[in-house]
Amino acid sequence: MTVHFGIYPIEGHCSYFEESKRRSIDLKTRPVNLNGIKKVALMFEEIKSEINGKLGYACICLDGNYGNYGNEIMKKFIECGLKSGFKNVEIINFKTAFYLNAMSQTNYKPLNGNETVYLNNDTFFELPEYSPICSTFTIDQNEIFSVTFDKLSFYNIPKVEAPFNIGKNAIGIDLGTSRCCVAVIRKNGITTVPLDNTGERLLPSYVSYDEENVKCGQIVVERLRNYSKSTIFDSKRIIGRIRKYV
Repeated sequence: MTVHFGIYPIEGHCSYFEESKRRSIDLKTRPVNLNGIKKVALMFEEIKSEINGKLGYACICLDGNYGNYGNEIMKKFIECGLKSGFKNVEIINFKTAFYLNAMSQTNYKPLNGNETVYLNNDTFFELPEYSPICSTFTIDQNEIFSVTFDKLSFYNIPKVEAPFNIGKNAIGIDLGTSRCCVAVIRKNGITTVPLDNTGERLLPSYVSYDEENVKCGQIVVERLRNYSKSTIFDSKRIIGRIRKYV
């Protein structure tokens, strides 16, 4: 059984996830404040003593609302976490933890543009219809994640210019050695068109003559065994050769 942990050291709150049972369980440990670098190892010892399975990933939320943890204690969290047996240790801030926790549990789907999003016990904000919001996800030099939201006044989507004039009625024909194709200009780009009744866009370069009609394409390939003497193919391969090499 592999167990993944979310740790909130400032209040001593932990939550771990059991993969086998697909459930989360809360756990209480001793708090580690901004200057509690000596308590970090003890906190991980308590966590390890409560778990019988294999340790997976640890995600540690260092909340800036109580002040900023220094680089030394951040390194200590990562060092002690790896020594305790965690496969990997990540440090994030409270806003990132709040955002990721909400997104992992919500079934939210936008409906009509005006949606109210609940942030905490006493804060609400309303998104106006088609309100442009920029979400920025960054990682600093200490590998700490953060998410910021900025309201944009406008954003111009760059227009991609087509490398051809869509106003022209043009057609391109490729009479290939083994296959032929035809392409035309559409509003959304250059598109090949079907060339026979089956909808194939690549037509085999085979031509056959009989007493009534001239046939070409896949139907000639399929009847080649019986009409080989009246079928022409690979004619471009003999262009430029002298007779004795044909």
